[in-house]
Parts: sequence; structure tokens; C-alpha cells
Amino acid sequence: MGSVVPSNARGDALVSQLSLSPHPEGGFFVVTHANPTPSPSSAVPNRALSTSIYYLLTPRSPSGYFHLNTSTTYHSLHEGRARYTLIHAETAEVREHVMGPGEGETRMLVVDGRWWKRGELIEGEDMCLITEVVVPGFDWADHAFLTLPLLSRLFPGDRHKIKHYSQYLKPLSPEEEAQSHVDDPDQAERVLTAMVGRAKHEEDEAKAHEHRIEDAKERFAEDRTADRLLTVDDFVPRFRC
Repeated sequence: MGSVVPSNARGDALVSQLSLSPHPEGGFFVVTHANPTPSPSSAVPNRALSTSIYYLLTPRSPSGYFHLNTSTTYHSLHEGRARYTLIHAETAEVREHVMGPGEGETRMLVVDGRWWKRGELIEGEDMCLITEVVVPGFDWADHAFLTLPLLSRLFPGDRHKIKHYSQYLKPLSPEEEAQSHVDDPDQAERVLTAMVGRAKHEEDEAKAHEHRIEDAKERFAEDRTADRLLTVDDFVPRFRC
């Protein structure tokens, strides 16, 4: 007896109720909030402090493509179960996490920049609804899809992994292929290097901002000490008995 194919009913209902649209990464989404305050730690001018979306996987669109954001993304589970595969962009370390309510699963997944990631609906599930919060806010300038040249650089000579993960690469149109330079591994690597550089710059700026706050707190404490009220003991000399 074959496996039961999950119904699209609940997923289709959520797409309608939440006004979701197809996501370029796979699945469905809608932007729910964008903090208009400019991020102090971003190299991108006027970048939102944070953005959030609903993200939905259904049997109609059960899988996402490998992509990378240099911002940190916080994934919070509403309902359902999905498997996330992460590949570190520099070390090629592979991690897998299941978002779900069960033992050994997680309701929140935090993915820092420099990780390629994709989500996939767990077999037998009819939907998985997640909120994603990106800090600093999402910007296409800090987003990339994994390409075959970059995948080959991650796993040199490992045909099994390259073949396995290549099925989760986004199919590109001729225009997108021309823009992404998929036939030029050096160019693709330069694009990734630039993104990683921006992420490092934003991390350094955030740390510098924290240090400035700590310095300001210390100066304020010193000023409060210097401005304390004088007491009689400051004027009366102390004599030894």
C-alpha cells in the first residue's frame, strides 16, 4: 500500500487567508513588518532595522532552494514540521534541524549569516507555517542562490554530495544565468566573498556600537561620582587620637 499524499487544502486556505505569494526561494510568503528605523550596523544605506515574514511550505510547494543571507534570521514555528539543511559557506560543515513540536525537534531556529540554507516539508505533513525575522532587515543585495560552481567549490571531488545537493539549486533563466556568472566559478566566488565581507563589516560595526554604549555608561558613572554632593567630612581634617 502506497504512502498517503497529503492534502493541499489547509495550505491553500492559509495562502488565501494570509495573502501569501510564491517565494523566489520556494514556498509562499508575505511581508508582515518592516521596522523603518535604519540599521546602525549595516553597510547598506537606509536598511531596515528588521523585517519579518510568514513563510509557508505545502505539498504544492514543499521545498526551498539553497540560498544565503548575510543577516541573522530567526525562524519561529507556528504549526507543522519542516527539515532545514544548512551548509557553511566557508567550511562546508553540514547541519540538519527539524522544526517541529516533537522530542529532539525545535520550535525556534537561528541561522547566522554565511550559511547556505533550505527548508523542506517533512514527508506526510500537509503544511508548515513559520515566522522569519531578519536582523538587520532583509535586502536583496545581501542575498544569493547557491550555484553549481559554488557547490563544487564547497565539496571538491565529492560527486555524491554535489549530485545530492544540486537537486536543490534554483533553476535559473538565461537572464539570471548571465547575471550570476554560473559558468565563471571565480566570479561566483568573488560575489560570495563580497557578501561575506559585508557581513564581517556589519559585525564589526555592531561590536563598535556596543563598545560606544559601554564607554558612554562608564563616563556617565564617572561623572556622577565626580558630581556627588560634598559632605562635612570633606572639610573637617581627620586627626589621629
